Amino acid sequence: VYGAAIDTYARSAADIVRTMNEDLDLDALISGASYEQWLHQSNTFADMEMELKPGTFDKINARLGGFKVEQAYGDYKLPNGKVDRAALMRQMKRRLDNPHPDDPMYEALHGPVDLGRARLEQLKQDPRFRSRLLTQEHLQLVRPLFGAQPGDEVTDEMEAAAVDLAVDPKAFGEQMRARFKHFSDRNIFMADFIDDSVVGQALEMKGLDPEAVFLRLREQIFRAVMLHEVGHTVGLTHNFQASFDALNYQDEFWQIRDEVPESEWNAARLPEYRYASIMDYGARFNSDTKGLGKYDLAAIKFAYGRVTEVFGDDIDVASTLDFDVFADGYDGIPELLGGDYRNITKRKDVPEQRVMAERRQGVLDNSRVFAANQNTPADEFWFNREVPYEYCFDVFRGNLQCQTWDEGASATEQVRSAIQNYWNYYVFNNYRRGRGEVNFLNSYFSRQDRLSWYLSNPFRYFYFYQQWDIGLRNDLYQASLIGLNFINQVLGTPLPGRHCLDPNTNRYVPAEMMAPGAECEAFDVPIGTGREQFIDLSDEYYYQVDYIGSYYDKVNFLYYLTDTSTSFFQVTNVGDNRAFSIGYYRVYREELLKLVRDMVFAWLGDGEGESFSSLVATEGAPAERITPRALVDKEAFGQDEQMDGMPRLFAPISYNMVWQSLVLMSVFNTSTYDSQTDFSNYLTVVEKGSGEDFETPEGFRRASFTHPRTKVVYEAVQTRDGLSISYPLLQRAQAYVDNVWTPAYDALQESPNDDATRDAFEAAD
Repeated sequence: VYGAAIDTYARSAADIVRTMNEDLDLDALISGASYEQWLHQSNTFADMEMELKPGTFDKINARLGGFKVEQAYGDYKLPNGKVDRAALMRQMKRRLDNPHPDDPMYEALHGPVDLGRARLEQLKQDPRFRSRLLTQEHLQLVRPLFGAQPGDEVTDEMEAAAVDLAVDPKAFGEQMRARFKHFSDRNIFMADFIDDSVVGQALEMKGLDPEAVFLRLREQIFRAVMLHEVGHTVGLTHNFQASFDALNYQDEFWQIRDEVPESEWNAARLPEYRYASIMDYGARFNSDTKGLGKYDLAAIKFAYGRVTEVFGDDIDVASTLDFDVFADGYDGIPELLGGDYRNITKRKDVPEQRVMAERRQGVLDNSRVFAANQNTPADEFWFNREVPYEYCFDVFRGNLQCQTWDEGASATEQVRSAIQNYWNYYVFNNYRRGRGEVNFLNSYFSRQDRLSWYLSNPFRYFYFYQQWDIGLRNDLYQASLIGLNFINQVLGTPLPGRHCLDPNTNRYVPAEMMAPGAECEAFDVPIGTGREQFIDLSDEYYYQVDYIGSYYDKVNFLYYLTDTSTSFFQVTNVGDNRAFSIGYYRVYREELLKLVRDMVFAWLGDGEGESFSSLVATEGAPAERITPRALVDKEAFGQDEQMDGMPRLFAPISYNMVWQSLVLMSVFNTSTYDSQTDFSNYLTVVEKGSGEDFETPEGFRRASFTHPRTKVVYEAVQTRDGLSISYPLLQRAQAYVDNVWTPAYDALQESPNDDATRDAFEAAD
C-alpha cells in the first residue's frame, strides 16, 4: 500500500468535510462563497424529482415500430398476472440468440460488427482529420502525462493521445484504466483512488480542529484499505457487485430506511452502510469505512469452514426471492422476507454437505409433485432457502450490476450517484489546488471516465428490457433519462458571472456581449452552475494546468451521446458478448437532430440554443433560478409547454464542438443495415451539375446557395420529416450573400477608395 497516497486521500477528504461544514470556505479553493450552500443549490438532472407519466412506454414502443414481445415469443406472465420466471428467461435468451425479424433487437444485431468504431479508427488515421483535432487545448492536457515540458516536441504517443481525447474518449479512457490496472495489480493506488464525501460524515466532524479531522479520516481510510488488502491475502477476489447487493448491506442500512424519515437519511449516514463487501471499489472515500461486509464473512466461512448461510426456519422466505429483487427492485426485500426488515439478519450457518443433500432431495421431491399434479401451487414445492449473495470479479466488470466506483442498488441510484460525485464536486475535480499536475490530470480524466459508462449504457439495457412490464424496465428508463438529459445539461453549461437580459432574444447573455450603454437587467450566474470554458495555466516559466474548463466535458460527453457500440455481458443469467448497435439515435432521432441543428445555428449566432440552453426563472437565489433544459421526456421532470416562454441562458458553443458533433453523429448513426434515416442524409450537400447531383423527387423542396466568388451552386434537399440540417444552412448562407455580402461588395465597387466601405466589405467577406 502506497502510504503517501493514503495521506493525500485523507487531506482531500478533510478539505471536503471542512468545506461542507463551512470550516473552510471556497476562498481557500476558488472563491469566497459557501461550498455547503452551493452544493445544496446544485440543480442537475441527478438531483431533480422525476415522475413517469401514463403511456410513457407505449410512446417509446411506438418509436420502435410498435413491436409486441407477446406476439413474437408468447406470454411471459401467469394467469394471475405474475411474471413467469422460466418464460421470461426463455424470451431473454431467444431475443439475444435469434430475435424475431420484427423485433428491434434484430436490427441492432444484424449488421457489421462495430461499424461506427471501424469508421472512427479509419478517420483517426487520416492526416487531414488528425490535423483538425490537434489543438493546443488538447495537447496542453496530455503533454504532462508523458513527462513533457511546455515547448517540448510533440511525440507520436502524445499526438495519438490528443486525438483520442478530442474525438475518441472511450479509447482515451481505456488507456487510463490500463494505467490504473497496472498499478492496482501491484497494490499501488494513486491519489485518485478515493474521493468525495457525504453529509453525515461532515456533520459529525463539524467544528473539529483541522488536524483532528485529517487524523480521524486517515485512520478510517487506512483501516478500509488494509482490510481490502488482507482480503486478497486470505484469498478473496474483488467483488464489484457487492455495492448492488442490497439484501446483504450493513444492518444499519435497513434500520435507517425503516425508522428514519427519508429526508433525514443522509444525516443519518445511510449511504455509508450501502455495501456488502470490503472487496468492492466504492464511489466515495467513506464507502467502506464500516468494516467487513456480510459477503466477506460468508465467503471466509464457506472457503475455510465449508458452511453456508441459510435463512432461519421461522422466516417466511419468498421462493423467488432473488428473481423478484432482480425484476422489481430491492425496495420489496422486507416484504419478500415476511414483511419485517429484521428478518434479513436472521440467518444460520449450515454445513455445505447438508445443504447440497437437501438440494438434491428437493429437486427429486419437486419432480414427483409436478408429475402428480402440474397445477400444484408454487408454495407447495421445495425451494432453496440459502442466502443469495451477488458476486462479480474483474473479468466480468462492465455488466449492468458489476461496476467499480458505483453506489446504489438500482440503475437510477447508480446514475444519480455517478453524476453527483462528478458534477457536484466541480471545485475539487477541476481545480488543481496545489496538487501535482500529473496527479491532477490523472484524477480528472479518471473521474470523467467513471461517469461516462453511466451516460449511455443504462439506455442500452433499457432497449433490451423495455418490452417486459417489470420494475427493472422502469428503473432503467429513469436512469436513461437522467443520463441523456444530463449530457444535454452539460452542453448547455453557461459561463459564470454577470449576465444581462437581451430583450430582442429573451436570453440572458454575458454582460460583455451587450452593446455599450445598453440597459442591463442583471443576473449573476454563480461559479459551479456557470463554468469557464477552457484551461487556466499557472504563471511559472514551465507553466502547469491549474484549471480544466467545461469545454472538455462537452466534447467528451458528445461522444457518448452518439456512440452505438454495445455488448450485453451477462444479461441476468443469459450471457452474450456479441456486438450490437444500440444508441440514443434509434429512439430519439428527432430530438438529437434538433439538438445538433441548434448547436450549429447557435455557433453561427442565429438561434438561442433552444434544445440545450437552460431556463431562467424570475425569482429565487441565482442557482435556484436556473433550470437545465430536458432534451427528452420533459414531462417526467415537470417541464411543460408553459416553460418554453421563459428566458434562456447563453451557453457557449465552439466550432470544434459543432464539427465533432457532426462527425460523430455521421460516424455512428449512418448505416444501410437498419430502417433509420441515416444522419448523413440530413447533412447532404451536392454541387449542381456534378456527378453527385441528382434529380429532386416530386414533392421535395431544394435549397440553393451560389458562391459569390466562384459562382459554384450548392444544393440541399429538405428531408421528408423536415429535419434536414443542410437545407436551412444553405438558405441562411444564401440570405447572407443576398442581404450582407452583395450590398457590401456593390458599395465597394462604387467607392473603392473609401476606408469605411472597404472595412465593411472585409467584415462581410
